[in-house]
Amino acid sequence: MFHIHQFQAVLIDLDGTLFRGGQVIPGALDFMSYLHRERMPYLYFTNNSTRTAKEVARHLEGMGFVADADHVYTSSMAMADYVRQKDDITRAFVLGEEGLLDPISRVLPVITEEKDLALDQTANGYAVIVGLDRFVTYSKLRAATRLVLAGSVFLGTNADLVLPDDVGMAPGTGSFLALLESATGKQPEVIGKPNARFVESACRRLGVLPQEVVVIGDNPATDIAAGEAAGSFTVLVSTGVPLSEGERYGANLRVEALCDLIDS
Repeated sequence: MFHIHQFQAVLIDLDGTLFRGGQVIPGALDFMSYLHRERMPYLYFTNNSTRTAKEVARHLEGMGFVADADHVYTSSMAMADYVRQKDDITRAFVLGEEGLLDPISRVLPVITEEKDLALDQTANGYAVIVGLDRFVTYSKLRAATRLVLAGSVFLGTNADLVLPDDVGMAPGTGSFLALLESATGKQPEVIGKPNARFVESACRRLGVLPQEVVVIGDNPATDIAAGEAAGSFTVLVSTGVPLSEGERYGANLRVEALCDLIDS
């Protein structure tokens, strides 16, 4: 029998788990209120690299959730935590928006335009860090390509090929990474889901071990895979990504909605 107090903390996905588009998923507000009432530590954790933690919190508050930046952990924040530990990375060329630029610029000097690179475009000390960039230019892609070919560290916030927007599906960070992979023959190290490092880094923020955490999400290929790779207990909710028959059993527990996890 599942009880939330079996665990020390909760990592919970956003889109498809708490809301779809601008609509709150039934039971999601009740579940988050339950976590607050039970004083259960948690983080909203998301592959979305375009929003800062404050922007994510404001977005959630606008839908009725209790949220603040301290309870948000994005793939961009995990990226900043990662590069902070790497002595061989002393500067960054970033393809991304404010949600990525803000945390990276707190730990490294950041360049975003080809014209600001040294004339020889040496790779010494550079990391090419790629997130979703809806304002990307050919010049930026060209600079990133040249740096990776010259030996720069090649990093991606996540490998999501597509993502939904107001019109339909649109290219995600993974599509930009695929372009650069094709151009360079190099593969990036990806920090976000389904990489276990994202879960491990979030756990360090909370001061717990991955084995003490429950990871909740709607996507077997990202949320559940990341939790399993880190050794966490995983809960799959069937409110987001359509599941094939074979995917339904990838998690430790599958529920129809978040309210099913509330202890009566």
